[in-house]
Amino acid sequence: EKIIIKTLLNELKTLVAENKIRLTLVLKIHPKEDEKGIIRLMSHEQNLNFNVKIIKKCNVFDLMMASDLVCGMSSIFLIESVILGIPVMSIQIGLKRENPFVLSQRRILKTVLREDQLNKGLENILILGGMKKYNFNVIKNAGDNIVGYVNKYLCRN
Repeated sequence: EKIIIKTLLNELKTLVAENKIRLTLVLKIHPKEDEKGIIRLMSHEQNLNFNVKIIKKCNVFDLMMASDLVCGMSSIFLIESVILGIPVMSIQIGLKRENPFVLSQRRILKTVLREDQLNKGLENILILGGMKKYNFNVIKNAGDNIVGYVNKYLCRN
């Protein structure tokens, strides 16, 4: 995780410098995460055009809707962002096992596995305004559908 955060920071700093833009990276850390290590990692990353804010508690849906891009590894936060139509990047540079991200497994979203892919993806979304349209359907009333299926199956026997 720290390598991925550091790589993301370096790519964002390069993007800011090359394109003369201002950017704020908001790190929403897991409630059980030790924020002290993340704060130490970020302490030297601030400058006039690139800020890093660390948030532990917030309304995640408000945060998603205010974001130009949501990055992560394989969390439900990414899936919810995709459902809301927010551009998403699953970053798993250095992955040495099967990809755990369900949207990549289903070929809905391609996981970033290399730094050059990260650079191109960030530039496409943040500079060029490109946004991938995700090709999948959200099934409504999924819980009711499952209960109906189980009831139908149980009543058959």
